[in-house]
Amino acid sequence: MVSLASVYADEGYIPFFPDFLEPDGIKIRNGTTEQKLNLRTKDNGGQDLNETIINSDSGLEGQNTRMMMTPITLVLPESLMNSWSFRGAFIDYTPKISIKDASPQGEPSGNNRRQSQQVRDFLSNSFFNDDDKSFISGKDKWALSADTEYLYYVVGYYWGIFIPIGKTNRILKSALGFSIVYSETSIELNLCEEYRISYNDEGNEYGECVGKKNIDSSYNSGFHFTPVMHITIWERYSKSSIWVFGGMNQNLTGFVGENLNFKKHSNSIISSDPATTFVEILSYTYRF
Repeated sequence: MVSLASVYADEGYIPFFPDFLEPDGIKIRNGTTEQKLNLRTKDNGGQDLNETIINSDSGLEGQNTRMMMTPITLVLPESLMNSWSFRGAFIDYTPKISIKDASPQGEPSGNNRRQSQQVRDFLSNSFFNDDDKSFISGKDKWALSADTEYLYYVVGYYWGIFIPIGKTNRILKSALGFSIVYSETSIELNLCEEYRISYNDEGNEYGECVGKKNIDSSYNSGFHFTPVMHITIWERYSKSSIWVFGGMNQNLTGFVGENLNFKKHSNSIISSDPATTFVEILSYTYRF
């Protein structure tokens, strides 16, 4: 289930700020969180070409953007609006996710990966400086890779509906809302003489940026306003506790482009805001 506050205040409306941010309980949970951060191209006029050039979730060993969520978290209050609708606040955060040698997106070629010819032409014409062009000269397998780190802190509010089953059970609970997100994103951009695919002892693929040359870096931090979606399969609540089985909370801004502000290059490469998803399998909340 999504790491969304699924706790209920007494029926009625929640007081205005700051009361609705006062913790209503503590949750023990089992589930995963996932963040995806891809780098894409845009032309000199600022129009997005929608060509992914580096994929942080490539399926290669060591590049899994899904991890176990923090097992204990605070929850904020929710309130019934009527017998089948609710509203409330939520809070969550993700541990820092680090990806080394993120995979180029484009053309697999034997034991190598690299960007497509169209993207390579774009990089050469609109992004690379003279030093970069000198490095790739004569190298027919060159590719662009990156080392990335990012994390999210989220607080928000939502409105939703559910199907009541008796006085204590609810199923198919769903909601839409908004959140304020604080994020930190660090990117080290690297040229590779080749991006080589190898296999470990378990037979899993992993990628390596061979002949790595760091060409630039970017660090962004700040607050973002994002819509969110919430779904819960089943919830049972009482004055002292909440049990939840199955649900999801997802940030809906994965396709919004953000300038990376590289130090040595133009802003012709942008990022997709990390599409953050929380999936809780089972959770128990002790209400204060």
